[in-house]
Amino acid sequence: MWTRIVLFIALMASTACESTLEDGIARLRSDDPMVRETAMRHLLLAKDRAVGPLVAALDDTSVATGRPELADVLVSLMVRVDDPRIVDALEHHMIADPDVGVRQRIAYKMGLQSKAAFATIFMRAVEDTAAAVRQQAMRALARIENQLKAEQKEELLQLAKGLVQDPDQEVRIEAMFVLESHVGRLVDAARQQALKAELAAADSIFARALSYAPKSKNVNYFLALFYYENDQQQRGIDLWRHHGQLLDVPQLSRPPTIDGQLDEAVWQEAARVDSFYHYGFHTASFRTRTHTQAYVGYTRDALYIGMHCQDAQPENLIVASPKHDNRSSLQDLVEFFIDPSGTLQSHYFINVNSVGAVNDAWTSSGASDGNRDYEWNADADVSTHVGADFWSVEYKFTLGQARAPRPTPGTLWAFNLQRGFRRGEWSQWVRTYSNLNFFPMGYLFFQ
Repeated sequence: MWTRIVLFIALMASTACESTLEDGIARLRSDDPMVRETAMRHLLLAKDRAVGPLVAALDDTSVATGRPELADVLVSLMVRVDDPRIVDALEHHMIADPDVGVRQRIAYKMGLQSKAAFATIFMRAVEDTAAAVRQQAMRALARIENQLKAEQKEELLQLAKGLVQDPDQEVRIEAMFVLESHVGRLVDAARQQALKAELAAADSIFARALSYAPKSKNVNYFLALFYYENDQQQRGIDLWRHHGQLLDVPQLSRPPTIDGQLDEAVWQEAARVDSFYHYGFHTASFRTRTHTQAYVGYTRDALYIGMHCQDAQPENLIVASPKHDNRSSLQDLVEFFIDPSGTLQSHYFINVNSVGAVNDAWTSSGASDGNRDYEWNADADVSTHVGADFWSVEYKFTLGQARAPRPTPGTLWAFNLQRGFRRGEWSQWVRTYSNLNFFPMGYLFFQ
């Protein structure tokens, strides 16, 4: 009698549990996010008992709604329950699920686990037809790169090398992060060899870096610097020029009027920069969507710099202060770094905000405020203009003032341009990588 009662109670409990799990899975399809969240918590609490029903529900592609949420629960269970069915199901659906939303969600969630054991499946997922899946898979691989074996790293680099040509920009960016991280380390190693006068070894390491990323701004900049510093100056100059890191600055037929407008025909004679790149704590160079153009020319008496800053909402321009030397970087501004010595040891630092307030200093070493002499003021003239969808700057820097001798044809100055958009979004002509304000710099080659 008692045996029958116990069996009956156990059967009822099992049936209730299965019903509760089925109800929880059904609630994952609710339109109410609070209901979905509660259901996920209950399913996670069920642990082992939830695995079979969840896997079966994910396999049922006839019900579209709630399947990404099913994947979420399974990934979360994976760190709580040691059940091979979870990983098998997730890997299968990351590659073969007919719903791109499910494939993307699994790639994203599994990528957050940062486990090298998933490297093989992520390398398959980067060949997905959907850009969103390729992006998440490449991002996941970037997270685990340092955990990979040598042959896996090489496979990842070859995949990334192909994906930098991907039609989707976000995929290209993720691939570029992977490649540039690797070649950046090779650049550092090459520069260390050069410092020890092991020039053949340095050259060989640069060649390896180029084999992975032949168009890398980082690799080509430092390879050109390597040439320039080791008795191959023209080769270095040519390489900087080829990769848009050197401007051939013409002597203008007449000086432009400094009114901020950039509308005089003489500006068309100037060297022009059309590409600005996002600044970030990485070595990848990708262009900004907010367009900036710069113009540089000179006369016997002055260097002229013009900048045209696209801005869809100029009424929202941020101005920290209209006063000279206000030092705030949390505003819309442009910055110029001018090193007439070309040694990259010191430079003029000048920024201009949208109302023409100038902050200038002489920087003796490095870029920190402690090395900047804000008592120095440039002998210069400046004007700004705000248009319907842009703002612009014209800046005249007098030649012949302290530390700025008049250049002659063939003179090489180190130089860079930077733009601050709203509060802290920076773009640069030549990327400075780990140092926002100074090294490396581009070059002006005076004609």
